[in-house]
Amino acid sequence: MLVQERNGTAGLDFEEAVERQIRQRTWDRVHQLQVERQGDRIVVRGYSPSYYVKQLALLAVQELCEAMPVVLDIEVAGGSDRPLVAHSRD
Repeated sequence: MLVQERNGTAGLDFEEAVERQIRQRTWDRVHQLQVERQGDRIVVRGYSPSYYVKQLALLAVQELCEAMPVVLDIEVAGGSDRPLVAHSRD
């Protein structure tokens, strides 16, 4: 399925459709999900509990945006909503 724009309207409908597709395909496991269209590309940001969920998000975007470049800025976190941070031992 390819989301097509009508009458040059690239507004929120397109971004909302991509976000909805990601939420559906990942079972809403991408936290702080943001989808933004920047020119001819789509940028997806958020946090994922695993690389598998990140891959599902990419596949969801590709289903809707076949010919559009995708910037996938999803950080993989270790089971929480925040990315892992390396702590030094004193």
